[in-house]
Parts: sequence; C-alpha cells; structure tokens
Amino acid sequence: GFTISGSKAGGGIFAVAGVSNLTISNNNITNNQGNYAGGIGIGTPDVGFDSQNDNVIVRNNKVHTNGGVDGSGGIAMNEGSENYLVEGNVVTGNLSRFNGGGIAHNGPSPGNNIIRKNKVMFNEVFFGALLNKAGDGGGIFVGDNVAGVEGTGNVTIEANLIQGNLTGAGSGAGIRAFAV
Repeated sequence: GFTISGSKAGGGIFAVAGVSNLTISNNNITNNQGNYAGGIGIGTPDVGFDSQNDNVIVRNNKVHTNGGVDGSGGIAMNEGSENYLVEGNVVTGNLSRFNGGGIAHNGPSPGNNIIRKNKVMFNEVFFGALLNKAGDGGGIFVGDNVAGVEGTGNVTIEANLIQGNLTGAGSGAGIRAFAV
C-alpha cells in the first residue's frame, strides 16, 4: 500500500468512471481535501447515468483526518458504484461539509452493496445547509437526494464499530438513512 496525503481538491484517491473491478487496499490515506470525498471517492454524485464503477473493493485501508467539501470526509461510494464492498477499513477523524463524515453511499447503486467490519470513529459532519440537503450521517450516510424518487439500491451495513461520530447540524451521528 501507499501513504497518500496533501491533496487540495481531488481527495486522496478519486476514481471517476469506468473503474469496474478496482481494488483499493492496504493504504494510509491522510490529510487530504476533496470536493466529492476527502479520502477515497468512487464516481461522482448526480451524474444521471451509470458510471460503470461495478464490483469495486475498498479494503483494509486507514482513512483518517481527511476533509470533504461536497461529499464524504472519508470514503464515498457515489451513484453507479454497483456491487461494491467496503470492508476492514479504519475510518477515523474525517470531516465533511456535506453528508457522511466517515462513509457515504450517495445516490442509486443497484446490486448487493456491503459496508462491513469497518471501524468508523470520531468523524464529523460540521456544517449543514438545508437547501443543499446536507449535514447528515456523522459516521455513515446512505441516501439519495429526494425521498420517493429512485432510492439507493441495496446496502448492507454489518459488523461495524461505529463510535464517537458527530453531526453538528443534521441527523444521524452514527448512521443516517435518507430516501433509501
């Protein structure tokens, strides 16, 4: 694995589209800032088409002290990330101005999506903008933009340690599910 730090706009790792079967593992991702994710971002939210980011595995990374501007502070699995696995990561001390201080599943991603055996601790969503539907899910956020429209697809959240997360202006310090 690598140590990735110091990004000012793209986050530590940002895989936009066409990254099916990508595995990101055993990295130390720290002190990055990104628009769609501070640590690891797969896809972009609200694109309106399938970005072909199927079967992505994010496993055994340490994702800490990153900041998300319009996305998760730690790990963001955005629209079109079908059948992903986020497993065995330490996601701690990340900050977000949007939704999902630690881990976020944004928008519709059909298939069996799994978030399991992660340590999601001391992450924070510190800003809430009601008009932007932001400020939810200090630890884990699963949601879409508008209730009753497309939803998110299946997401299984199991066997995670979720502790000490904070949402300063919204709902769900540990887990927030919205428009699923």
